[in-house]
Amino acid sequence: MNRVLVVATLTALLVGCGMRYQAQLNGLVGKSYTEVLAALDEPYSGMYTAETPGETEIWVYLRDRTFTTNPSAVTTFSGNTAYTRFYGGGTSSLRCRTRIYVRDGVMVGYDLEGNDCIGPR
Repeated sequence: MNRVLVVATLTALLVGCGMRYQAQLNGLVGKSYTEVLAALDEPYSGMYTAETPGETEIWVYLRDRTFTTNPSAVTTFSGNTAYTRFYGGGTSSLRCRTRIYVRDGVMVGYDLEGNDCIGPR
């Protein structure tokens, strides 16, 4: 029961963070590129610069994280013998790519891709 509660709480927090990030991006649509840069910092990589007026620039923000969790141990006793089992643990990879679309110096849209889209860092 506690494990279900922990998983539900973590899921709600991550979804909440993702929703805040999307709300932030939604609020930036229609803003000037200087306002977007002030809110999000410099793009991480892959900035396509417009060659002619009216062409769309694409700014790419990339976030990659890997973390390792330790397994949980459960020990049971049978007579004078202890048995320990390990559950869980392992390595997880998280990634988010955010593309910001800018035309004529104004943010016109964005898209998100990945399993960790809570905002660029």
